[in-house]
Amino acid sequence: MQDNVFSKQASEKFYIEADFSLVMTSGETVDLTNSSVTAKDKDGADKSSTVLDSATKAVSSSDKGLVIRVQAGSVSESPYKLTFLLLTQQGSTWELDVMMHLVDL
Repeated sequence: MQDNVFSKQASEKFYIEADFSLVMTSGETVDLTNSSVTAKDKDGADKSSTVLDSATKAVSSSDKGLVIRVQAGSVSESPYKLTFLLLTQQGSTWELDVMMHLVDL
């Protein structure tokens, strides 16, 4: 994902990627088990189980990021803050926040 902000409609489901390739060093590997992606609504309530399909969390095709499928959501709870927390087997930790706006067109 290039931008840290995107919009979607409630019915849309698609994958997004957090790319950490600019900060990961050569030879580092993602620790998928301990890495996480969470979602909070505009009031700070945890909505991870509503707007994220946690079963789809995976290492990106570049091996330098995380991928997850976003789904559902509510315009009244928008925007959502998605937090990608990537840990590596070598002990590094990086975080990327992405804002997801729900729109009703």
